[in-house]
Amino acid sequence: MAIEIPEGNPDKKFKYVERILRRMSRRIHKTVAVAVPPIPVTHYAVRPDGDVLFRYFFIVDCELSNFMLAISSLGEAKTAEIRVEMSGNDYVSNKTFTIKAGQNVLEMSELISVKSSTVMKICLIEPVEIGEYWLGFMCGIDPGENKVIKTAIDALEEGAKGIDE
Repeated sequence: MAIEIPEGNPDKKFKYVERILRRMSRRIHKTVAVAVPPIPVTHYAVRPDGDVLFRYFFIVDCELSNFMLAISSLGEAKTAEIRVEMSGNDYVSNKTFTIKAGQNVLEMSELISVKSSTVMKICLIEPVEIGEYWLGFMCGIDPGENKVIKTAIDALEEGAKGIDE
């Protein structure tokens, strides 16, 4: 489909094109949803801060997955119990996991739904001399948190206001 622009001076041509764009913009969707892929969160430390391995504050609703904790050594201990504490405005949740000497990597495959303003703390239940460690998980932002972005058509319509049809 070709659009023929009438002959005449440039002002007449621009007004004609602007009128066509205004009409077309009414038929085009005005918004676009932007999806945010899961964000990897990682942490490394040479030794824990007391019994605490990791602290994190969530500012949006999200879903956590693919937790992994790698510890270089447990020293003299045969096992170490790890507690994941989640606390928010109206709830507290604790989950306990055990890592064995020689295991090196602990994988937690559960999906965990988290509300905004939740504090997460991962700590050792009993004092254990551990070596350096790495922690990682994926944080998938809740689709309800995705922002809706106005398209350039709105700006075009705003700029075209006042032009005679």
